[in-house]
Amino acid sequence: MLCVGCASTALAATNYEKFDTAHGLFKYPVIEDDDPETDEQCCKLHEYPQRLELLQATQLIIWDEFPSNHRNIFESIYHQLYKFQDKVVLCIGDFRQIAPVISNGDRVDTVNASIKTSYLWSKFTDLNLSVNMRLVQQSNENVALLQKE
Repeated sequence: MLCVGCASTALAATNYEKFDTAHGLFKYPVIEDDDPETDEQCCKLHEYPQRLELLQATQLIIWDEFPSNHRNIFESIYHQLYKFQDKVVLCIGDFRQIAPVISNGDRVDTVNASIKTSYLWSKFTDLNLSVNMRLVQQSNENVALLQKE
């Protein structure tokens, strides 16, 4: 099975081996605040045929810190990759942590940029983790230390 991974930020991508940023993996341009608005805010995979071929052959895409991306990024990639046909896209993140950043935007703009407002949100299956594995691991380590004493 061919699998690729990305994260919304370069810092988050460093948590995993061989992960890239979402912008880098999907060739989505990063628009700087001082750049004039352009109509070119879309996935540029068609300009990178080898990357497109890799992504078309991929069966699993893992995307960390997914909620912090603007919904337009996901929608553009969705169309470039033929609606993720024959693919599993595992999106990881906590909507309570970091929302999409909208320059000079207000709360309404931020909410509208969220993937939850996308017409694609109904295609997602939302799974919630209920056990904090860090606490479980820490508890097991504490028990092991007590048993040594």
